[in-house]
Amino acid sequence: MRDHLDELDIPLIYVTRGFAGCILLLFCIISGIGALHFWNKSAAFEQGTQPATGTILAITSRGCRFLDRCLDNQETVHTATVAFADRTGALHRAEVDLRWAGRRVGDRIAIHYLPDDPAVAIAEDLAFTRSLWRLFQIEFVIAALVCGFGAIKLFWAKGGSS
Repeated sequence: MRDHLDELDIPLIYVTRGFAGCILLLFCIISGIGALHFWNKSAAFEQGTQPATGTILAITSRGCRFLDRCLDNQETVHTATVAFADRTGALHRAEVDLRWAGRRVGDRIAIHYLPDDPAVAIAEDLAFTRSLWRLFQIEFVIAALVCGFGAIKLFWAKGGSS
């Protein structure tokens, strides 16, 4: 015995061009926010940083998030609380991401901090981190452009089925 829906040939999910265009626009916005996020981080560290050597006070781990700099098959991000002295000798603490889990509490690591806000710092290789941020910016801009062109095509396409 056949089902009546089979005889009518009605699709179970029907998506209009407008709805698909709105979904693509949402992805454009998310990609744009991602690009701005890395643009702002990169711009802040291009203004000038100060090097310091910090001591790891604590290490925590968490799963990779959307805007983390997880590479290859990396599943976790290790965050360290680091104590360091700035160029004037004042003591500060900062949270920094570590690229690998080989660090231990008490280890000393090189960091780069913002002179105006010493609590904002990155660990280890500044040039690598900035180039990684630039790569992420490019990826997010490309994704936003592709989504934007796709959305425009869906909204203003002539003819065809909708």
